[in-house]
Amino acid sequence: MKALKQNYNNKIIFFIFLISLGLSNSYATNYYISSSGGDDSNDGLSTNSPWKSVNKILIKSLSAQKFQSGDQILLKSGDVWEGQIRLLGSANNSLTISKYGTGGNPIIYGDYHSLTWTEVSGHTGIYSASVGQNVVLSRAYEETSNLTPKYAWGLDLTDPDDLDTFLNGFSSGCFGPYGNTNTVYVQKSDDSAPDDDVKVFVSAVVDLAGEGTYITIENLDLRNGNYGILVDNCDNITVSNNSLQDMLNLGVYIRYGSTGCLVDNNKITRTGNDALYVYEAVDTTFSNNTISHVIDTVLGITTSGDQCAIGLQESTGTIVEYNNVSDIPLGSGVDFYYEEDAIVRYNYFQDTKGGAYPHGTDIAVYYNIFNFDWDTTSSALYGCATNAANTGDGYVLFYNNILYGTGSYALMSVNAGSVEFYNNIVYGAKPTGQLTNFDGNDVVSENNCFYGNGVFRFGSTNYSTLSAYQSATGLETDSIFSDPEFAFTPHPESALDLQLMTGSACIDNGKDLSSIVSEYLDYLGTSVPQNSVPDIGAYEGAYEGVHFYDTLEGETPDTAPSQWTPAHQDEDYLVKVDDDNVLSLSGETYQYAKIMASTGSNQWEDYEIKLKFKYVETTQGSNGYILFLYAGASAPGAYIRLQTGTSSATLEYKGLLPDGSQPKFPGDVSYITQNYSSAGFSSLSADTWYQIRIVADGENDEVIVYICEAGDEENEVEIFNTSVVLNDGSVGLAVWTNEMYFDDIKIKSN
Repeated sequence: MKALKQNYNNKIIFFIFLISLGLSNSYATNYYISSSGGDDSNDGLSTNSPWKSVNKILIKSLSAQKFQSGDQILLKSGDVWEGQIRLLGSANNSLTISKYGTGGNPIIYGDYHSLTWTEVSGHTGIYSASVGQNVVLSRAYEETSNLTPKYAWGLDLTDPDDLDTFLNGFSSGCFGPYGNTNTVYVQKSDDSAPDDDVKVFVSAVVDLAGEGTYITIENLDLRNGNYGILVDNCDNITVSNNSLQDMLNLGVYIRYGSTGCLVDNNKITRTGNDALYVYEAVDTTFSNNTISHVIDTVLGITTSGDQCAIGLQESTGTIVEYNNVSDIPLGSGVDFYYEEDAIVRYNYFQDTKGGAYPHGTDIAVYYNIFNFDWDTTSSALYGCATNAANTGDGYVLFYNNILYGTGSYALMSVNAGSVEFYNNIVYGAKPTGQLTNFDGNDVVSENNCFYGNGVFRFGSTNYSTLSAYQSATGLETDSIFSDPEFAFTPHPESALDLQLMTGSACIDNGKDLSSIVSEYLDYLGTSVPQNSVPDIGAYEGAYEGVHFYDTLEGETPDTAPSQWTPAHQDEDYLVKVDDDNVLSLSGETYQYAKIMASTGSNQWEDYEIKLKFKYVETTQGSNGYILFLYAGASAPGAYIRLQTGTSSATLEYKGLLPDGSQPKFPGDVSYITQNYSSAGFSSLSADTWYQIRIVADGENDEVIVYICEAGDEENEVEIFNTSVVLNDGSVGLAVWTNEMYFDDIKIKSN
């Protein structure tokens, strides 16, 4: 086992240098841009005289009066542009592009969809529009049909003869020129005038090229582009706190010799290719980003590519850490290609087709959580956890990861050089899936925990049990087959759901890697080991906070008991009624099931309660209650109760005052009624599952209630927001003259 090299992140030094540059330059200037109140004839030096177009950034960067070190280029909050932010040249150093004012982040669309078109004289069916100075175009569409690009290589389109030559090559269904231009030309499929049916895409909504250094791009809202942000041969670029959505290609692309770039705390949604990508770059860090929905159709346009969350290709020193990735149906969480000296750590991946596929040398993948949650409705290749290959003389290490709900294969390395797997938890879901798939003596795999469905494969032979596999191959001799006892399964919804419970066989059963790991921390930053031996998986030690769990077994009879007392009466824990065990309450009298108790020192602060419910159409009525907060001894008889009707909801609270004082009239009951439709949600229907989410915000002393159809959380609607101080008590479900079903009940601390 070779020693793991430490990949030090020296960007802190760069940031200190950048700050010192800004402080030492007394001539730094702020430039302001406002699409709503600006004019490009202004000087841009104050909020009262801003420029209007983002194209002014490129114009100044190419002028004799270039931006100076420490300058800030500030876009007005809430304003909207179409076009491209572009910086060229090595003179662009120590600049910040950000926002000014209050309100939402400034929005830049990378597709020109409201251009002014003019028919070109002498060229029937060809129309032109101005896009600004030296804008780089890459795609155009008529509705969702691709327009063929035309190139103007070797031509000067400001020369009438060259322009005629260029346009004579046009035919129906094309655009041009591809690349750098001031004017775009389009000939639609029917030769008619373009309207909002034609969209012309810039190459990148933000384009940095030409050896720029110490440039920060922050607080921007980038939409509808080819690339979101392109960094080409630049050093020490920081991309932070931006949102990017609906990119046909890559979200953020770092390439061609760029060094020391940081992409941190961005939200990237709906890209047609990888959300983050690095190619032939050095010391790039992708950290704290939220990535979702890398898909094959964006803005109605069919896309293609690797379609992974994060791609690493032929680069050195890349770090991928603390990212949250979800809904990657066609690719892996992290893909590699001849990568060197890379680290992937402390990331959470949920609902991705694949996990992390190390390919290269001197690569370490550790303390990540991959939540595939494969089931029988998943595609055949869904839940492919890792396929590791060492292409050099260094190491490939894959250790202390959680692979939950794997499908076709979990730990895999075939004809792939020296690869080592340690301390991983593999929870197989697919009966025919492979928990391991190795074929040579170069693989070392020890101290892993396996559980669930699947076989162990070596070469062309499958082994149905771990013991048979151990005997035949000599691998996994210190590994175990045991339920890891995760905090919340099946169908975990977050990284915290996959913590180990007290008594798990994974605790104090791992391999000590301190001799090869200089920074030995678990997923939550806990030092490893806590005892004499490390744990298996991404967490060190059993979780001792508020997450304790129980499961309702079987269906509650129609004659439900007045109370159901959970096993952990004096603890906070999570309850789940899984898909096969639905809680039913019905009858002509009030039926109540208690699902959680909190006593004494436990206050109802910063809790979230989420559950699914549905009505059954009866002649008895339509009143169902979620008694999500009962007060205890500090306010006897007090409660907060949500009554869900088919057309409206009532939030009722008794004896609890917003300032936390004892109620003057304990018997008083206050009601707030909200009609679903007036809150932006349609009326409830019988036999339809809905989800209620109740947030008890102790910091602000309020209760917020949200509702949506089950499985449609993106469109949930807030129906109540009430100021009230919460105390100890219990949580329950109830019905009155009705029949209701409850499922997926989850209570957790925030």
